[in-house]
Amino acid sequence: MAVVHAKMELTGQTAIADVDDPRPRRTVFTFVMRRTEEGWRCASAQNTDVVPGAETNVIDDQGRMRSVSYRSGDPPDWN
Repeated sequence: MAVVHAKMELTGQTAIADVDDPRPRRTVFTFVMRRTEEGWRCASAQNTDVVPGAETNVIDDQGRMRSVSYRSGDPPDWN
């Protein structure tokens, strides 16, 4: 078994949600691989978006999730 983490940049996303030209997204793709007689095979995969300048997500008292940074003492800009 092996776990593989790959930093990715996703470009060329289809226009959606009133965004005509989506900008590139940064993600971390995680794969769980297993070796078989035929070679390495992917058993599971997960793609997680990375929000620039944020290390975690929090949920406010209204149930809205926001990406925030631990690096600044300033409160997050949620507007």
